[in-house]
Amino acid sequence: VLPTEDGFWSSQGCLPSVHNLSKAITGTKRYVMFLREPRSHVQSLFYYCTESDWGLNMTENWQREPALSNLPSWLTYYSDGTYYMMNSTFNCFAPLNYQARHLSCSGKGINISLQDHAPQVQEAVDAMNALDVVGIVERYQESICLVAASTGRALPSYCNCEDEEAWATFPELDESISRHNVTTKHGVNELSSHEIEMIDRINVVDTALYKAAVQRFLSDIDAAEQKHRVRILCNRDIVESRL
Repeated sequence: VLPTEDGFWSSQGCLPSVHNLSKAITGTKRYVMFLREPRSHVQSLFYYCTESDWGLNMTENWQREPALSNLPSWLTYYSDGTYYMMNSTFNCFAPLNYQARHLSCSGKGINISLQDHAPQVQEAVDAMNALDVVGIVERYQESICLVAASTGRALPSYCNCEDEEAWATFPELDESISRHNVTTKHGVNELSSHEIEMIDRINVVDTALYKAAVQRFLSDIDAAEQKHRVRILCNRDIVESRL
């Protein structure tokens, strides 16, 4: 979706670190962030840590750790105060406002520590709103079209959601790549009420951030649709069906 003369660089690092590293890049820069619904995001973080090749390598020294044995144990470890006593993330992701933390943390973004700055809702929302483009994972194709709209060029044909044939030409990710070799198929519909309660309790800021991001996304989509005179988003029910 980017012009041939443009390039891109992606990172899961802390936003302040990304800003510092990007100072060496000349020319016009646009900062893009995709946010994901917190419940499904946290669920995926667990399986990525415990089943993906990368996660198994990172957590090699903690394979016998009870907290990594299943999702409920992992969530309990972070929600009942044990983490704050142990101060160990098992060298992998910690499901504590993970997305909001990336907007304010000072480290590399994967591991966090008690010394990291705990994000506040308004701080996270302000940082999100300062970005050039904000996409929503649950509307990935539409978000890519929003990135395309930010270039000022004509939109790809697959950005017209009212043209089913053109919409279907959007290039799909290879499933083996998108699943990162995670074997357990999972979805938020499989979460128990207790698991949902634990996820929500330790992700209050992420939940508020996601809702704010969705509102911005809808507003930006409206502007892009008006400018390009094409319908990009046909299903606007994003938050209500998940939170």
